[in-house]
Amino acid sequence: MRILVADDDPTMLKIAALSLTKKGGHEVVCAADGAQAVALAEAAPPDLILLDGQMPVLDGPGVLLKLRGNDRTKNIPVIFLSGASDAAALDHYRSLNPAGIISKPFNPLTLPDQVRGILDKPR
Repeated sequence: MRILVADDDPTMLKIAALSLTKKGGHEVVCAADGAQAVALAEAAPPDLILLDGQMPVLDGPGVLLKLRGNDRTKNIPVIFLSGASDAAALDHYRSLNPAGIISKPFNPLTLPDQVRGILDKPR
């Protein structure tokens, strides 16, 4: 599976990419901000996007809205990676109907399994 991971934290981006490639066997493309994530997704739509909720240039919800407005990217499943602990932020993410939300910091040993579990859930 080809996965686009977007996160402004270089350490989180590297950990997610290593986990998904080495443990999960996926092809990973990385974006350091929301605008780059949109550009990469539009140029070569991935099978899945893992999206940090809070990024510069364009935040996660903004990215998701742009993707949903484009015929090439509107059906790509999006999973938010969120360090948010307040209910209002998490409710906002849920209101956008992502495929799921994974809390940060995540466990790199189980990240591929968490992703698979979310994608395997009936919607």
